[in-house]
Amino acid sequence: MKENNQLHFTKMHGLGNDFMMIDGVNQKISLTAKQIRNLANRHTGIGFDQCLIVESAKDDSMDFYYRIFNSDGNEVGQCGNGARCLAVFIKDRNLSDKDSYRVTTQTSRLTLKPLNAHSAWVEFEEPNFSPNKVPIAHEFQADYYPFECNGKIYYLHCVTVGNPHGILLVDELWDDEVSQIGRLLSQHPKFPEGANISFVKLLNKGQAKLRVYERGAGETLACGSAAIATAACLKIYHQCAEQIVINLPGGDLTIKWKGLGRKISFTGNAQTVFNGTISL
Repeated sequence: MKENNQLHFTKMHGLGNDFMMIDGVNQKISLTAKQIRNLANRHTGIGFDQCLIVESAKDDSMDFYYRIFNSDGNEVGQCGNGARCLAVFIKDRNLSDKDSYRVTTQTSRLTLKPLNAHSAWVEFEEPNFSPNKVPIAHEFQADYYPFECNGKIYYLHCVTVGNPHGILLVDELWDDEVSQIGRLLSQHPKFPEGANISFVKLLNKGQAKLRVYERGAGETLACGSAAIATAACLKIYHQCAEQIVINLPGGDLTIKWKGLGRKISFTGNAQTVFNGTISL
């Protein structure tokens, strides 16, 4: 295992949600929050929404352990677009000779399968709507929860798919609302760990438009876990189809879910941009 100040990485993106991918199996990695923030800087560093590190499994029943750091340096439990990129990264780096990989994160278990050099399939655990699991500060589970913000009440569906999500249905996807209200809701005291906030325009029972304000990263071109969370809420609370296409600014994701008691999956692109080495 290599251990020096030369860090080898790959830059990837899934629908424009971009990542610094690091092989932590063949390199010893110990990054501080400050180092991650510096690396994430788009003017003086590499630039990314999240830093993703794949490590050897901590459990014999799994293939890898997968760590996710937002651009603010904080570690989080889930990244859907990153999981697709991870599937392609593992195959490209010959880290496994299997066709699919079982991985754990800080909060989740996933199954990843690269479909080709540019796309992958990911299966997530069943979405959880319990307020103490999301978590959200509320005594009982409800279809939606009221959030006061700037003197107005917003009603959000809440769910976790390994990280917390608030889902807000809107008539239009306004820039100011996503950037300003998204930031405030993401940091709302009712979300003790913060949350990703989805602004959703439902087009029909099989299609919706989505913009996402991610905790620790701001608005991104795509958020895979938010697309999963949105599809789950649309299925449960708005009787949408078992297969739904989510249109994000960076492109489309197809999500499949049969409902409660079942795992949820999606497919989408995963692109390698370049490989590099940087001195820490």
